[in-house]
Amino acid sequence: MPLDFSPDIVIFYAINHGLHSSFATTVLKPFNLLGNAFALGAIMIFLGIFAVILNSKKLYMITFISFFSIVISGTVVYYMKLLFKVPRPCTVLNDAIMVIKPHDVFIAGYKVYHFLPCPSDFSLPSGHTTACFAAMMPFAYMLYRRKTFIIPVILASLGGISRVYLGVHWPTDVIVGALIGTAVSYLLWRTRRYYEKVVFFVYRLGRLPIEIITK
Repeated sequence: MPLDFSPDIVIFYAINHGLHSSFATTVLKPFNLLGNAFALGAIMIFLGIFAVILNSKKLYMITFISFFSIVISGTVVYYMKLLFKVPRPCTVLNDAIMVIKPHDVFIAGYKVYHFLPCPSDFSLPSGHTTACFAAMMPFAYMLYRRKTFIIPVILASLGGISRVYLGVHWPTDVIVGALIGTAVSYLLWRTRRYYEKVVFFVYRLGRLPIEIITK
């Protein structure tokens, strides 16, 4: 550990080194996938279609908010990275533990690209964490009167912690990402009455084929 006892350094080593074990890797590694914005966006589209089939306006609205929270917050993250230009811990710390090793990625037997565990872009804020909170928090808002509201929060938090554990983000990146994802999703949630007519109009268009077939 370098002779720098700033909170970011100390907390990074506490998670990246202190928690390092086969058990922690097994638990946290899958949560890294939770923060993939493209995968989350695809999941929200699928849930939106599922909501139309189930005739659930509430679920449709939540998936709409989640999807556009991911898009909007992702744009904010892109420009913030260019503005702050903070290097990732895996590029400045020689002893950062990289849980995921370099490997080739194949699809249908063809090599698509060579995966490098340390991304080449800047660190602040964490895009994965932002996407996690942007996608999960609308479900927490929907469930806020129930004890189960904590489940989406825990899932999003584990997604953020996994980024530090994997050695690709500072704790500050994760905190800022969580704030961005939460703020954008909350803004869309609180202002939903201003655009819900448009959302439900699209929803009714999706319901038309189903209603015709089931009549």
